[in-house]
Amino acid sequence: MRFRAAFLTTDRFRKGKSRQEWAETSHRLLQDIGYAHLGGEVERELITGESAVVILKARIAAVDGVSLQTEVYTLRRSSHRWRIDEVEVRDEVVSGGKLRHGI
Repeated sequence: MRFRAAFLTTDRFRKGKSRQEWAETSHRLLQDIGYAHLGGEVERELITGESAVVILKARIAAVDGVSLQTEVYTLRRSSHRWRIDEVEVRDEVVSGGKLRHGI
């Protein structure tokens, strides 16, 4: 189910969109660029009270090829569950050696 990811996000992350609206929009955008998350490895995690930061070294594929990147997830605990509040992509290196800056 493509809407499952929406339940793992905060309202702030979805910029006020409903879970369904965010999931449909995100799915369409990711499909348009041929996005696929090919896996990754957690490099570091830090939990402080009701927030956490997880740093993931990830490999993705899109229309411009396979990329290696660092993904920094900021999580918030809400109703006893951790939810994604922010994602920052850093150090993306695309096939051919081109480096893109974080989004």
